[in-house]
Amino acid sequence: MNKFCAQWDGPGDPKFVIAGMEDSGKVVPYIGWFWREVPFDSREYISLGHIPGGFIGFMMNNKWGYDEWTPSEEQYDGILRLLHVAMANTNDENLQALFEFMQECKPDWPLTSLTQHRQNEQWDARKYGEGPIVFLPDAELHANVKTEELCPDCQGEMLWSFTGNTEARICYCGYKRGVDDIG
Repeated sequence: MNKFCAQWDGPGDPKFVIAGMEDSGKVVPYIGWFWREVPFDSREYISLGHIPGGFIGFMMNNKWGYDEWTPSEEQYDGILRLLHVAMANTNDENLQALFEFMQECKPDWPLTSLTQHRQNEQWDARKYGEGPIVFLPDAELHANVKTEELCPDCQGEMLWSFTGNTEARICYCGYKRGVDDIG
């Protein structure tokens, strides 16, 4: 099964287009840069994860702090059944059915929203003495230079800027000025 799942892993256009995963380079939902071995023969060692604001997929290396859980027996059985169907008859319809089923394989707790995930990341940056984060469409940038300017919004924090950019300013409270010119 891992060989089947990993054959479309990586850059380039996959042979099949699965709605919701067009830019992932994969046809079986997986969170990570490349397909890592999934122990399909043991449900207890399989990890599912959720990209906040994105999809649910296998996630065998959680270095982002995303929600992670072991599938229930019903979820595990459904995933394996649909994976076998897709392997026997690989087409858009069968791969899309597997993707859609996996999107319903949620844990017993509410998944973290994209907003909450970003708030947690800002909190971690502050906690570890790092500058606030700017969330761009395809990247996250940490401000790395603390200025002497006080934030006009919260009046309690000094503003941060970015190396090489003397105009952009950002605060943990969400204030930002001149950030749209970065990138």
